Amino acid sequence: MVIIRFFLFMWLVVLLNGCAQKANVKSLEPAIISDPSIKEVSIAKFKNDSVNLRESIVSQMDNISFSNKKFFTIVNREDVEQILEEQKLQDSGLVKNRGDEEYGLRDISSIISGKITTKTKKTSKYKEERTNYDKCIKYSK
Repeated sequence: MVIIRFFLFMWLVVLLNGCAQKANVKSLEPAIISDPSIKEVSIAKFKNDSVNLRESIVSQMDNISFSNKKFFTIVNREDVEQILEEQKLQDSGLVKNRGDEEYGLRDISSIISGKITTKTKKTSKYKEERTNYDKCIKYSK
């Protein structure tokens, strides 16, 4: 009799679980390139970037740290022409070097680029009236 009750109970549990509501679970898709060695990143200018998305990405990636150490090194390639001209000038001997400076561009592991196709901005307002009761308490004492 105990065995029959056990099987009836298990059958009831399975039946009720099958009729239970389904919960939608949102998950993030894994990165297309999942290489943990990517540390040096250059973020190229985005096309049609009137909302300064590039600067926002640079700022957020620059703030990522683990164990109080920066995770990414953001390499700026915007002023490459100026940098190369300066290196040519210093290599020409017209400029006195102070010591053993290291020349050359830093290697990067990844370049992030993009194009802004649509721009939307969502805002919401919240208003709450508050009353300061501190004055009432002070006068009642």
